[in-house]
Amino acid sequence: MHEEYYMPDFAKIFPLRALDVHKGSCGRVGVIAGSVSMAGAAVLTARAALRAGSGLVYLMTVKEAVPLINIQYPEIIVLPLISKKGFPGILSFKQIEQYVKQYRFNSLAIGPGLGQQEETKELISDVIRMCSLKKIKSVLDADCLNLLNVQDMGSEKEPLFVLTPHLKEFERVFGIKLTNNQECRVKKTREVALTCGQVILLKGHNTVVGFKDKIYINNTGNPGMATAGAGDVLTGIISSLTGQGVNLYDAAVLGAYLHGRSADYAYEKYGYGLIASDIINYLPGTLLDFH
Repeated sequence: MHEEYYMPDFAKIFPLRALDVHKGSCGRVGVIAGSVSMAGAAVLTARAALRAGSGLVYLMTVKEAVPLINIQYPEIIVLPLISKKGFPGILSFKQIEQYVKQYRFNSLAIGPGLGQQEETKELISDVIRMCSLKKIKSVLDADCLNLLNVQDMGSEKEPLFVLTPHLKEFERVFGIKLTNNQECRVKKTREVALTCGQVILLKGHNTVVGFKDKIYINNTGNPGMATAGAGDVLTGIISSLTGQGVNLYDAAVLGAYLHGRSADYAYEKYGYGLIASDIINYLPGTLLDFH
């Protein structure tokens, strides 16, 4: 068995809208992210989901950050979580369960800026098991990956999770050493995707997206993307596409493409001065390529 290099027609993947569409039918995305010192990561993910076309984005974050986010970003629905010393902990789980039941999220984005406290690790385990039980499609990134126990994901016939590690996170989660050699990156991504049954997006130059025996190698993006928060933006884009009904693998593939293409537009203006918010700002123009 050998990998199939996936060459998608992005125009066919991109979710088009009927004229009578409304915000409730454009995807309800829940974002579990942020702490007192890293509320910006949560905001980047939520804003990227909105700019990628989500009708409703609900940000579940520590209660201390809620007032500031509400004032600065009125389009984001902010739901408070109990915190311990500024980080979400195990006491937040019952709240998250209630929000999931109340708002009926079509997808979740989990991880950016959560921190790596021991209680947060317990929370991540409970949330991942909940997603498996309730069949909620989710994008896992950043601190979620740093705290993840892959056994919590369970094993399903259809994937429920997109994992978006960079090289070091990949090594930590799967216990597999990687080099930046592209042949090695492709081989190991394929092996892990086959083993765990989930969608694996290995970030970096020529991002690799694997599911079962399919491999996509992304050719958009530039060195200016080596900036804080760029990965949080990618998480928001993928969770948005998933919430709009795109299947998990295609959402990861199209998300990687849109993320890199928007950054390419930003790079033309800002070069190495590109920041994560610039990628979000150029995203709507990138989406127009498919209209």
